[in-house]
Amino acid sequence: MSDLSLTISQFSLFGSLSNVGAMIGALVSGIMADYIGRKGALLVASIPNILGWVAISFAKSSLFLYIGRLLTGFGVGVISFTVPVYIAEIAPKHLRGSLGTINMVYRCYLDQ
Repeated sequence: MSDLSLTISQFSLFGSLSNVGAMIGALVSGIMADYIGRKGALLVASIPNILGWVAISFAKSSLFLYIGRLLTGFGVGVISFTVPVYIAEIAPKHLRGSLGTINMVYRCYLDQ
């Protein structure tokens, strides 16, 4: 990051843009999951994630960092809604609660 000579406010903006992207992704994810299916929505969500990390990896200016962070946040927002619904739909009845709980425990406690 020191190569890009970012200021403190630019670092702060970079850190918060993933939440903005996740909010947009969460809003769109329900419609997307209904229209193309849960699995399709997860596959589509991988595209902005990959593009975002490529933009961050090869960024030469703060603009590409911001765009990459928004894209990865969008993908995470779609995934955060779609994965629990997908798990509930494909899991057998006797495992559904356990798998849903494991997913939430992972996201809340282990993904930090």
